[in-house]
Amino acid sequence: DADMRRPRIHSIFGISNRVGLSTLFRGNMTVRSVMSAVGGADNIFIIPSGSPPPNPTELLASARMDQILLDATHEADVIVVDCPPSLVADYQVLSTKMDGVLIVVQPGKTHANTAFAMLEQLERVNAHTLGVVLNKIPRNSHHYSGYHYYSGNPKHGGYYIEKEKQGQSSHQV
Repeated sequence: DADMRRPRIHSIFGISNRVGLSTLFRGNMTVRSVMSAVGGADNIFIIPSGSPPPNPTELLASARMDQILLDATHEADVIVVDCPPSLVADYQVLSTKMDGVLIVVQPGKTHANTAFAMLEQLERVNAHTLGVVLNKIPRNSHHYSGYHYYSGNPKHGGYYIEKEKQGQSSHQV
């Protein structure tokens, strides 16, 4: 959890936030020592944010953060970093340190102008934007259109294809 201003990951997973990313900046603990296993899941671990520091942007931009991320690559195959919203510069700083960025938006709440501004800001810092994830979509919403799967079939161009629904034909999404 790199949202060091309003951390939530620890509460979502029911783990302590006493130690975490902010602890690693002090240099007296290892990445492995602040990782918490996710109950019921094999090989999934969380590093909470830890105590909020007075200067999160500077810490996230530091060479120490680079080292923390490097150390984390020795502990995990895939690392997902939760960043604060685009209201603060922290996400731009972190985006330059990541292999790719997914933008998370909530339909009906995130304004299109805000999303486009985020994309422009990420472009300015040369971040590799992978795509957009829609979050908090009610199942009865027009945004929720059923089950999708990846097609490696060249005629579909490798896009996601919507499975056939009762009486409807498949189409590219």
